[in-house]
Amino acid sequence: MDNLDNVKIELQKENTANTEFQKHILDAGSFEEALYLAFCGYRYTMHEVKIKTIDGEKVEIVKTLEVDRNAKIINEAGANYLAKAINPLISHLATTSNLSEKQILREWKGKLTSIIFALEDSYYFEGNPYELKIERLPDIITTLATAISITSKSKDGFTLKQLTETILTQIRGSYPITPQREEEKKGGLLGFLKG
Repeated sequence: MDNLDNVKIELQKENTANTEFQKHILDAGSFEEALYLAFCGYRYTMHEVKIKTIDGEKVEIVKTLEVDRNAKIINEAGANYLAKAINPLISHLATTSNLSEKQILREWKGKLTSIIFALEDSYYFEGNPYELKIERLPDIITTLATAISITSKSKDGFTLKQLTETILTQIRGSYPITPQREEEKKGGLLGFLKG
């Protein structure tokens, strides 16, 4: 891992944002990438690159990712572990559930406690495979705890209600509802045969 001191990775252009409401309300973002930025010393920098074209030269802004070894709290394997541990609490399934505030807090408290024990075990008994700076463990836990707002989308079924309303609005917009005639109100095959 020592060869990452001054790593620069050129990133591809980001996809344009999808404007569909459902995708935005469900999106937990790239949680793994956020953890790399928070804990692994990853930093985005912008710089200009001159590109020769047929018309002359064009300046393009390129976003690169650099790794600052001094800012690392945990290595990439540790960040991946944290992302996988937290994922069940921030996944699409979790955010579209119907949970009470008490249930959300109970789930998060249990998960954060198990993460603390796992990281301490790996540090003290397993030779520190995650290269954890143990004195920064409280920083890791408080940063992870901020993701509770993602799970809070499920409080009292908020996200599920929003999705349902959006889908119904789209269906109503696509297929205008026409008033039923009196003979249609009689109902089904039996009503048709009687009519």
